[in-house]
Amino acid sequence: MRDAPTGDVTTPLVARLTAAGLQVTAITDHDLTAALGARTATLSLLNLRRTLAALPQPQHDAALDRFVRLTMVGLSGAGEGELLPRLCAPGDAQSLSAPWFAPVADGALWLTLVEDRGEVVRFVRTMDFVRWRLSVATARARALENLIAWSAGVSPEPMGEGIFRFATGDGLDAARLLILSRWFSTPMLALPLSRDQLWVVEDAARAASLHAEIGPLANQLPHAITGRLFRCEDGILSPAARP
Repeated sequence: MRDAPTGDVTTPLVARLTAAGLQVTAITDHDLTAALGARTATLSLLNLRRTLAALPQPQHDAALDRFVRLTMVGLSGAGEGELLPRLCAPGDAQSLSAPWFAPVADGALWLTLVEDRGEVVRFVRTMDFVRWRLSVATARARALENLIAWSAGVSPEPMGEGIFRFATGDGLDAARLLILSRWFSTPMLALPLSRDQLWVVEDAARAASLHAEIGPLANQLPHAITGRLFRCEDGILSPAARP
């Protein structure tokens, strides 16, 4: 685990989590992973920084303490929170720390599930289904139903003729690729650039231009996924021919 950036909120947060009995297992510029026994949670440092930036400095300690308390509640609570889907780049399937996943789009993407408890979001692991007495099929269906409910007020943002973007910042934008037919009735090409950016294009010519322009940015973004295009038709997701 690398050191936190000097002066960053990470240092006091790690100290508080450790004092509360949690083990901090990983830190990136944007996230922190904490564990309580066998349960782990991914905490958004970006969201915490935004929260603190909106508060006067004297209130920061109290806000950090509340964040830690809510993390403890989320990790020690009984039953599952709200299940939601996430799309991500394929990782190491043999890793003991890997979440449950199912390959989609011919293995070019991983479908994972997260358990959302408000302040705490954690990836679902295989043993969670056993603990919850919930089948994988039921969990996936429930996650998609929840995604549809979360997306009720969401509309794609026009970014030019025949080009649209989902960038709400709710952590579910790339996952909306799974329910794209709710907004578009015709086959579309989509680029899930990162967890928080999904670009959708009507035709191959515009897709090629967009891919050349923003595809290379994928690895530079927080929660990057891919610079690859995918075709979505009748609810079926597949890799598109490379431009």
